Amino acid sequence: MSHYNPESDPRNAALLEMINAARELTSEDVMAFFDAKNASGPCPICGHPDWNIIRPETEGVAIMSLLKREAIAAPKTSGVVETVDVPLVMALCASCGFARRHSAFFVAKWKLERAKERAAS
Repeated sequence: MSHYNPESDPRNAALLEMINAARELTSEDVMAFFDAKNASGPCPICGHPDWNIIRPETEGVAIMSLLKREAIAAPKTSGVVETVDVPLVMALCASCGFARRHSAFFVAKWKLERAKERAAS
């Protein structure tokens, strides 16, 4: 009897590539993503222009847990709440501390696409 190995399943290859890319993000990747997406503007709270990146290479990637829709619609009495974890990269306003959160998967996808474009040229 063989056991299912998700890492060898071709259907999961793109997802695994994205997860690994998210794990390898650096603060330089995040800043380059912000610049490429015109997301380097001033803080929406205080207007300060500078942001401090929570360094994914040393501090890690933040995780935001979202309740699954089913958990909200029909709460379980067992006390077990089903969630989906979303990896995030964060930037803090250098003046007031306002926290921006961006999907680490979007940053990783952008980084992978950029690397493939460079390899093709």
